[in-house]
Amino acid sequence: TVTGIPSSGKSDFVDQMVVGYNKNYGWKTVFCSFEKPVALHSVQLAQLLTGLPFFEGQNKRMSQEQKDFAEHWIKEHILFQDYMDGGLPTIESILEKASSAIMRSGCRILVIDPFNFIHTSHKGLETDMVSDMLTKVQLFCKQHEIICFFVAHPTKPFQKDGKKNVVTGVDIAKSMAWFSKADMGLTIYRGEDSVEVHCWKARWGWQSKIGMAKLTFNPVNGRYSEAEEVEDNFNWEL
Repeated sequence: TVTGIPSSGKSDFVDQMVVGYNKNYGWKTVFCSFEKPVALHSVQLAQLLTGLPFFEGQNKRMSQEQKDFAEHWIKEHILFQDYMDGGLPTIESILEKASSAIMRSGCRILVIDPFNFIHTSHKGLETDMVSDMLTKVQLFCKQHEIICFFVAHPTKPFQKDGKKNVVTGVDIAKSMAWFSKADMGLTIYRGEDSVEVHCWKARWGWQSKIGMAKLTFNPVNGRYSEAEEVEDNFNWEL
């Protein structure tokens, strides 16, 4: 589960994770990104891949050869779920399309971004709806041996003394299940001079640990880079 207040860089962070997983392990990804048209999302991925801007500006833009390389890479390793036909996306339809991408193309990563675009006909409590949905996603991931990045917005941007607080899994809209059922929970927080990545849930200690890392963000190509070593700020005395 990846959360953070609007415009904090959640989707950009997940995109970089996807590119990194592919470079390191060759894993392919199927995107269910409701807020990004495929063409513009492809531009962002191309910038991440090449480290250069796609459009003209003050910086040197990528060459035609680099554009062709990025286009070929995207066609080989990225699939996009398309809901532009007007059909309402349900978690069942998302997982059905993801299953096809896994079987036909060998995708190892599913990105659902964001949660609040998913349509549901659940008649009961919203918290039960979210819990049931996350159970389906978790079982799907285990059955197919894949990773799912689920982007979810908090209920509101909490503030204290005029400063925005760092939200966590308990602040995500509609259910506490976002915290309890996630194997890993991350918050992207945009500070004054850096971006903070807070890990508030780590089910498996060999995959991650509770703490915070500072990154710098390059708006030209959308890349994050490490600003300093990971800070372990968890209160172990409790």
